[in-house]
Amino acid sequence: MTSKTPKLLLVGVLFISVFSLWVMVTLAGENEEAIKIVLKEFERLYNTKDTQSIVSLYHPSAKIKTGMGQNQRIVSREEYAEIVPDRVKLTGPLTVEGIQIWVKGNQATVNAMVVFTQTRGRLKMTYSMILDQGKWLIMVQDY
Repeated sequence: MTSKTPKLLLVGVLFISVFSLWVMVTLAGENEEAIKIVLKEFERLYNTKDTQSIVSLYHPSAKIKTGMGQNQRIVSREEYAEIVPDRVKLTGPLTVEGIQIWVKGNQATVNAMVVFTQTRGRLKMTYSMILDQGKWLIMVQDY
């Protein structure tokens, strides 16, 4: 073993560490972009009243908060499929703004402001999302 061996080993470990960090940052960026696409797709589908496709953005085991005031409740994806057509008609178009994303592995927490353009109502939404078979799905919707 020469005096260069420890230095080469240190350089190798440093390279692997930097490369691993670069991979994690790159994957996090890709995940964040994919999550933003899901939320913008929700916006597009809501505004075009494509309620069947809206429901497809939710995980089969999703827990979805719906309603306002004393009418708030948590529903399943199947129940939401029955509610969302009337909700889309009632509230009119919306935008999803100020998206903040925290990704950890195959799970993400997302905060966003949903603005209903007709009523100017604003809801601060929190979504828990899961990467399931290569696709980000909404697992929990809360506000």
